Amino acid sequence: MRNTVLLSFLILPTILCTSCNADNATHSVIDSSPQKDTNPNPTITLNCRDFELGYEDGLLCNYWQKSNRLNHMPDIKYFTKYRQIHPMNDLGVSDYAYHATISLILDDITYHASIYPSSWISLENPNKKVKSEITGDLENEKHYYICQHNNCKSMFLWEYSDESIAGQFPKRDEDIRKEYGLLLEKLINESDNLSIANMQEKGKLTAKISLQNIHANKRQCVFRNVSQITPLRDAIQAYLDGTTTDEEKQGYITNTLGIKDFNVKIKNHTAYINFRSEHLEIESPQDVIDFDYNITKTAEQFPSVRYVQICINGINNYQTTFFTNEPIKKCDF
Repeated sequence: MRNTVLLSFLILPTILCTSCNADNATHSVIDSSPQKDTNPNPTITLNCRDFELGYEDGLLCNYWQKSNRLNHMPDIKYFTKYRQIHPMNDLGVSDYAYHATISLILDDITYHASIYPSSWISLENPNKKVKSEITGDLENEKHYYICQHNNCKSMFLWEYSDESIAGQFPKRDEDIRKEYGLLLEKLINESDNLSIANMQEKGKLTAKISLQNIHANKRQCVFRNVSQITPLRDAIQAYLDGTTTDEEKQGYITNTLGIKDFNVKIKNHTAYINFRSEHLEIESPQDVIDFDYNITKTAEQFPSVRYVQICINGINNYQTTFFTNEPIKKCDF
């Protein structure tokens, strides 16, 4: 992804926890004073293979696992304690996808701690049962802490955010998402470059061919060697040629709509692609959506292409006219 620059913001606890506890936000903060920490030097454990991770979460988890961020103990005195945490934004899925664990002693109580990459940890007391506010059932007592201090940020991948922060502090939430996105982009590029290096042929370029995969933990593309003279044409043809037998076994799928013929040109950083077929094979609108997305993503990887325009059988608005009575708009290229 990119070199990550950790951001520093100070948010008042009563504001930050607005979505931490929907019943009473101002009472969500239990204690922000220093806690008694008697931990020696316990070991933080993270094994990414213990989780069923998608491709992107797998990259992030492996990066976190191999970094030195988890080589030191979280110092609770720099955290703010909350009754509950409910991550509600898009990063929430990644928050819960994987976490590190540690046995942590706090105020002479040994807790099972879960450390999440987005600057928060949960402490579970296996020796004390409490009544769940949600289900009413008895469950292990849990406490939640959010890092709001520079001294604890170095162990995490990005800062905590939730629906409340996004609404009240959109710039802060935007910066957190940018930080997350740049890191992910850096890791994807490093992973792709490693794959490319392993299959590069002399005198050829290696292009990513956008495909779907039925398994979430697989990247959504395959690689093909293409000509340095006509890389875009070769990449589109590679998509139309479909998957190899081995790729099919790995779960990669492609839908060419029955198209085998096309022409393409690039002008003013726009790729104009006109596909032709006498017998289109389309079963649902999703087939057209997937085709359009994969061709566009495949074309946009080349530096000479910023925009992509696609026509099928001379029709510009093919995305809708194949399934509605919308008037046809003829292709203007």
